[in-house]
Amino acid sequence: MGTPYSALECRATLELWPAVSHSRKLELRLMHISYYLYHLEFNANYGTVGQPNRAGALLRITFDDGLIGYCDCHPWIELGDLPLSKQLLALYHSNATPLLNCSLQFARIDAHARRHKRSLFEGLTIPPSHQLVSLADDLTSFTAEEITFFKMKSGSSPEDEIKTFVSWTAAHPHIKLRLDFNEKLTRNEFLYYWKSIPLSVKQCIDFIEDPYEYDPESYTEDQKRLDIHFAADKAAEKALRFPKSADVIVHKPAVDQCPTLPDSSTKLVVTTYLDHPFGQMCAAYTAAKLKDRYPKQIDLCGLLTHKCYQNNSFIGSVQSRGPHLIPSKGTGFGFDELLKDISWQSL
Repeated sequence: MGTPYSALECRATLELWPAVSHSRKLELRLMHISYYLYHLEFNANYGTVGQPNRAGALLRITFDDGLIGYCDCHPWIELGDLPLSKQLLALYHSNATPLLNCSLQFARIDAHARRHKRSLFEGLTIPPSHQLVSLADDLTSFTAEEITFFKMKSGSSPEDEIKTFVSWTAAHPHIKLRLDFNEKLTRNEFLYYWKSIPLSVKQCIDFIEDPYEYDPESYTEDQKRLDIHFAADKAAEKALRFPKSADVIVHKPAVDQCPTLPDSSTKLVVTTYLDHPFGQMCAAYTAAKLKDRYPKQIDLCGLLTHKCYQNNSFIGSVQSRGPHLIPSKGTGFGFDELLKDISWQSL
């Protein structure tokens, strides 16, 4: 991406939902913005054809009160985000996008913590996570670390996928699978897929995410009839209004307004946006805060996505122990020394 940006101190009046509460709105004014472009390279098992890496930008925001905070801007065009160049251009012109709204709110939270020289993870416990895997993965190394929940993108190669599930569950009968179809199948195609799965595998499935395009009546009917838990991601906000349609709601703090869970058995799974480790820590912080608010409803999350990428200085600093992500060291969301070493450019 080119860098047709000059130094800018702009006044931005953005209405943002706070990352851990939407009871009030935050107004951000007079920011000086610097950015750092980065690329994350997928490990062999996770990159798709034509997409060997991911691009994003770390942002350093100086607010009108002099506080400085950091955040991540990692768009997914495939999910409806504007490309990175247009995200930065929107920021240049003081325009908001869902991604920028959330990013800037995290920067504000980060800035306050850095002013007080404290970590945002003090007193918080990050919930455990599932591990994202592909058909090429051998689960033995993961189960040796006591990781037992696994999520996989499904629906592209049904026969190969079901064959792999049979192999995995035979070798590791204690595991739980979370299958994410990204609404790529029709309802009939999903029902055929489900019918083709052996009972031994069905017993190991924790939930089915976005099996087909969300429809509250169909989801409610199939979830009950098939005796399976559905999870809603793309239609998470709508599904919250129909609690019987999806037992699980997927929340991505990078782009989603913080949800208010109904007073029910609805579970919430907080996941990263497969973004930079800085964004990963923002998601982990949100998961920990929500766990305090909804201790019985925050389910095993999806926060270990740094393992999907090849090593770099930031990824190498992220640690985990089994299904548990370890908070980054430093003030705010962490990475203090690494952020100092970056060659920032003014927007």
